[in-house]
Amino acid sequence: MLSRFIVRQLGDTVDISHCGILVREEDSWQVVHCLSLEISDTDGVQCCSLEDFMSDCVAGSLYVVRCVADTIGCLASRARYYLGAHKPFDHGFSLNDTTSFFCSELPYRILKDELHIEMYPPSESLKFSSFFDSEHFRLVCRGVTSEQPTVEQAVQTVP
Repeated sequence: MLSRFIVRQLGDTVDISHCGILVREEDSWQVVHCLSLEISDTDGVQCCSLEDFMSDCVAGSLYVVRCVADTIGCLASRARYYLGAHKPFDHGFSLNDTTSFFCSELPYRILKDELHIEMYPPSESLKFSSFFDSEHFRLVCRGVTSEQPTVEQAVQTVP
């Protein structure tokens, strides 16, 4: 399974292999995220319903965090911008190339460029555990599954 491979390769302290940005669209929650055409019908930045995103999650592995510095919904706004720009998937996994993104590079780039938050030491690979740094993020909910009503309740606090 690709998720297990990613977790092993990163050697991270959390068993997470993908991420996205929650955005509110009218009366529903959507997730803007980035996938390769090899595993998706769309290459690069794309959007799906929260329910669809959760259906691809390993049970109990969904976490929702909130950037404490994002008081005006900058992450969601910029995620929509990159969605409209049709940013392709970055198969080279390079943070130096801003013409394409891999999944964790999407929030990384927004945090760095818009909120001036440097999450990762330049010598390290992008790790999902960085999204649990209490200096920059607040854990909203963790380990939830699509059957639990707490997910919809928890994301109500996200701009």
